[in-house]
Amino acid sequence: MADVEVVVVGAGFAGIRAARSLADAGVEVVVLEARDRVGGRTVNERVGETALDLGAQWLGPTQDRALALLERFGLERFEQYATGDRALVRGGTLLRYRGLIPRIHPLDLAEVGWRIRSLDGLARKIPLDGPWTHPKAPHWDGMSAEAYLQKKVRRRGARDLIRAAGQMILADELDDISFLWFLFYLHAGGGIERLAEVHGGAQQWRVVGGTVQICERLAEGLDVRLGHPVRRIAYGSDGVQVEAGSLDVSARRAILAVPPALRPRMTFEPELPEAHRRLAEGMPMGSIIKTVVAYEKPFWRELGLSGECVFLEGPVRATFDDTTHDGSHAALVAFIVGNEARRLSPLPLAQRRQEVLEALATVYGDGALEPIDYVEKDWTADEWAGGCYVGLPRPGVLTRYGPALRAPVGPLHFAGTETARVWAGYLEGALESGERAAEEVLTALRS
Repeated sequence: MADVEVVVVGAGFAGIRAARSLADAGVEVVVLEARDRVGGRTVNERVGETALDLGAQWLGPTQDRALALLERFGLERFEQYATGDRALVRGGTLLRYRGLIPRIHPLDLAEVGWRIRSLDGLARKIPLDGPWTHPKAPHWDGMSAEAYLQKKVRRRGARDLIRAAGQMILADELDDISFLWFLFYLHAGGGIERLAEVHGGAQQWRVVGGTVQICERLAEGLDVRLGHPVRRIAYGSDGVQVEAGSLDVSARRAILAVPPALRPRMTFEPELPEAHRRLAEGMPMGSIIKTVVAYEKPFWRELGLSGECVFLEGPVRATFDDTTHDGSHAALVAFIVGNEARRLSPLPLAQRRQEVLEALATVYGDGALEPIDYVEKDWTADEWAGGCYVGLPRPGVLTRYGPALRAPVGPLHFAGTETARVWAGYLEGALESGERAAEEVLTALRS
């Protein structure tokens, strides 16, 4: 039995940030983590001397909390490689281009540009503290992001491009994602261009050795109990009792730093309010398989390609150059999202590998069929994530149950990138949510 002031459930970026803020304020805190590591949806896999980022790997401008921690811990960042042509695969045809939008049919091009500006304009009107409070929230929450595209974007070519961008930004199909959440997500991250771009965008920098190091360093000196999945939480006016395998923890307050979709795996006594339960049921995780394909050298650079490609069909949705900062490990990272991730997840590894390599060969030639290594992380099969990048509310969920994202229940508080008010779905959002939850707890403890 551990008797502390605060127990934090989850040792991802949100949970560790919350615990660090509390510990720095003199609060006795213990962190319970189901995995055998910290980092949540960031993880490294070592291949020889190389650490491969198989979770969240990029940082960008305005992600000030994450960038400040890099500097604090002396971690090195480097620019995402983006020199050369980008590529688009559409209808079996390869199109090379420069800039944000490929040189497609002029009418498609014009509509894409106009619609991006229109979406960003709508997004900026969404309150970050409570998107469900917008006067048009019931209407926008009542439709899916795909329904909006079908209704508003007239040209198929323009729809296909915007859909592909949305799928990569959210890591799932747009059919079952609330359009209100889509707008909120755009606003929280600074708009479509910032979310989709490399230079000046969310993919501008990578971290030498991987982003998980930020969480590992932040966790140093904290009381983190790994391998302790929480199964039962009893709470009331006298505090919280948490059962995590062989460990029982008694605390005055608790922070649940896990995605809403994972809350039903825990038994609550008494049950959480209906709004919190309905939110968890209606906010499933995105679906993504991240693959890193290594080669003897980055041969695509010799072809004048940046490694960045968007696929409008096939198993892969996008690729980027994933070569290490010193060039010692040449690789492409390929993302399989949504329906394709769900289709490929139960298949043998060899079949997934072959489909990915064949997709890469349509862009990068036969050299893509001869990797020296292939590593993947199927987040849909991760027991303690349930998917990635983020929980995605279905239509109608936010306006009914949205406040339950952050609203405390007695001594229970909630954190996680899904609850963030800025950069939701990103490491920055997770850090912001941890700070916010810690402040809530400190206020409660002092009252």
